[in-house]
Amino acid sequence: MTNLYLKFRASYSFSLFGGFSSASTVYLIFNKLYYSGIAMKWIIYGYIGICLLMNIRTFLLTPKRSIPYTLPPNYKYGYKELCSEQTVPVVESKFERENNESVTDKHFNPDNMTFKQCFCKVYTYTAILNYTIMQFVSTFYMSSLSMFLKSMLGFTEKEDIAYYVNMFAIIQCSSIVFAPFNGFLIDYFRRKFAKNTNDRAASIKACVIGFSLGNTFLMIMIIFCLIPSAKCQIVAMILQVLARICFFGVYTMFLCVVYPTKHYGKMFGISTCVAGVSMLLQYPLTLILTRVINEDFTILNAFFLALACIAWVNPLYIWYYVYARTKRSNRESSKEIHLNAVSLNDEN
Repeated sequence: MTNLYLKFRASYSFSLFGGFSSASTVYLIFNKLYYSGIAMKWIIYGYIGICLLMNIRTFLLTPKRSIPYTLPPNYKYGYKELCSEQTVPVVESKFERENNESVTDKHFNPDNMTFKQCFCKVYTYTAILNYTIMQFVSTFYMSSLSMFLKSMLGFTEKEDIAYYVNMFAIIQCSSIVFAPFNGFLIDYFRRKFAKNTNDRAASIKACVIGFSLGNTFLMIMIIFCLIPSAKCQIVAMILQVLARICFFGVYTMFLCVVYPTKHYGKMFGISTCVAGVSMLLQYPLTLILTRVINEDFTILNAFFLALACIAWVNPLYIWYYVYARTKRSNRESSKEIHLNAVSLNDEN
């Protein structure tokens, strides 16, 4: 769906993830409605009605085929294409065409890549590694928050733990507020980079900014977790939310840019599968935490900090990859211009 918003891909991607991350707000609303006197069956009926509207929206307002990276003229989707059999030609948009006039690099147009070629790219593995580390660390932080507060801060009263857990839930629900601003920031960098390179290369460089911000927030969050202070833990909660927003919001955009739309689902599915399998390690890690190191979160957070440092392999490699490809493209373009000049002189 991000391909429908040419100049605001990141804004849409981040807003979508912000809504997904704040989904627990729905249960909070259910709770407030129930205790205000509304019967649960009417709450459920209302929820079913909203879900039905979402399904109708899917059939009437979204494309029924994969959306090309660059939209063709007069592109129709939703209810306008329900009864049509239009094909989607691959053409360049005006925005991308203007950027490609000065710099051309066929590598940044991966629409013809096969699934095997996509899977064999080095940045595929670095991105999956980064995705897995971010998912594993942030999820373990959420699942062990009560134990962490009890061990690190010495809380013994359930009321104290409940207060900070509820505060973390409220901060988590605020993702939908923070996410669009991060999207606007990435779109700003994409337009800035597009002045000197083509649209895809500019988008990849903007993704590197998002990955770097996500990894930076994750590292600072872990550092704050090493400090036995209640105020520092509130900051750590905010940083955890920002890290997830920055990384997961830009990750979907990255997949849309570097892979053909027909392989987007496969690549995202592989990433999710690998990250899901890594979650199986949380149970033995919890056993080690409780039975071997006696709930010493300092040792655990030091391990997580090492993982966060390893995650930097992804943005650093992608930046180097784009820089090397752009440099090679410019060198090849210079050679073509030189050869054309030589042939014109020979004719004269």
